[in-house]
Amino acid sequence: MVETANVSSLDALQRLRNALVIYVEKAGHTIDEASSDSIRLRHWLQGEKTEHWKREYKQRLKKLEDARGELLSARMSNLTEVSMLHQMAVKRAQRELEEAEQKLRKIKRWLRDYDQRVLPLAKQLEKFRTVIDGDLPKGIAFLDHALNSLDQYARMTAPSISDVSTSATPESDDANTTEGTA
Repeated sequence: MVETANVSSLDALQRLRNALVIYVEKAGHTIDEASSDSIRLRHWLQGEKTEHWKREYKQRLKKLEDARGELLSARMSNLTEVSMLHQMAVKRAQRELEEAEQKLRKIKRWLRDYDQRVLPLAKQLEKFRTVIDGDLPKGIAFLDHALNSLDQYARMTAPSISDVSTSATPESDDANTTEGTA
C-alpha cells in the first residue's frame, strides 16, 4: 500500500521545526532550574534552617533557665511584684522555646516529606530530561531531513512531452538487443 503525503507548505514544517528547537532549549533550561532549586531546597533545609533553629533552641533554653533562676531568686527574697514579672518572663521564655521546638519538628517533617514527595518528581523530571536531550533532537534531525528532501522534490521540474518522446522506449531497446545477438 502506497502512502502519500499531502504537503501544502514547507513553511509550516519549518515553523514546526523552529518551534521544536525553541521548546527543547526552554524545556532544558526549565529542567535545570527545577533540579537546582530542588537541590538548593534540600541543602537549605538540612543546613542553614536546621542549624539556625538548633542555635535558637539552645539560646531560648538558656533564656528559660535564666528566667527560672531569676524567679527562684525573687521568690527567695519574697518580692511579690517582682515575682509576677519573673513568672511572666518564664512563661514567655517557655513559649519561645516551644516555638523553636515546633520549628525543628517542622523542618524534620519537611525533610521527611521531601524524600517522599520531591524525589519521585525529580526522577520523573530526569526521565523527561532524557526525552528532551535524546528523542526531540532526533525528531528535529528527522524534520531537517524531511524538509531537505521535500525542498529538493519541489525544485524538480516535471519532464516535458518532448523529453519523453526523445528518450528510448523499452521496445526499441529490446529490438536492438535481439537483432545484435541473432
